[in-house]
Amino acid sequence: MQMEFSVTGQQLWSKKAPPLASEGEAYLTAKFTFDEHWLGKAKTAVFFNNNVKDTDESVIYYNQVLSNYDDCTVPWEVLAAKGSVGVGVFGVDGNSRITTNFVLVMLPQGSYIDGATPENPTPDLWQQIVEMIQSLPVGGSGGPVTVADPVSGLPVSVEAAIATIKGLCDALQTNISNLLIEAPDKQTAVANSLLDDSFYYVVEEEE
Repeated sequence: MQMEFSVTGQQLWSKKAPPLASEGEAYLTAKFTFDEHWLGKAKTAVFFNNNVKDTDESVIYYNQVLSNYDDCTVPWEVLAAKGSVGVGVFGVDGNSRITTNFVLVMLPQGSYIDGATPENPTPDLWQQIVEMIQSLPVGGSGGPVTVADPVSGLPVSVEAAIATIKGLCDALQTNISNLLIEAPDKQTAVANSLLDDSFYYVVEEEE
């Protein structure tokens, strides 16, 4: 993705500014077109973000030397937070230096939040059920913790309840698979039957 700028003398303006978002890295470039005032100059782009500041609350400026094609990669630091990104450029030739104004580009909040992206996919339904049961304490002051069997309702161990629920989940998956190949007029009846057979469990402590 590329932002494009035009420079006439010391006046810089935006030619092309695609919609942007913060938290990007090593994907955005900036390209400049210069008039005759910049011939022979070594050019450097300057970037800042009004919300990226030093310890003394001063804005940090990042310099990027332009390539032979008058472009550069936008530093990831200025994309690290939502705000206004300032873009400018200066050119040097011996003791001569020419500068431009800054152009501001709006940078809304991006969808990547550092540390919030899950490392693994969300567990499926069966995995979530097992994890919930396994998180129960294995004992208490009144004796070992038991759960009500989903079918009989009798107190059973956690391991036995897991086995029962797994069997029900497997049966439910088989019923759903069969449902997919049933005629359309049977789907509602089968679905209602599955809902009627829903189950729950409760936690009890033996006296």
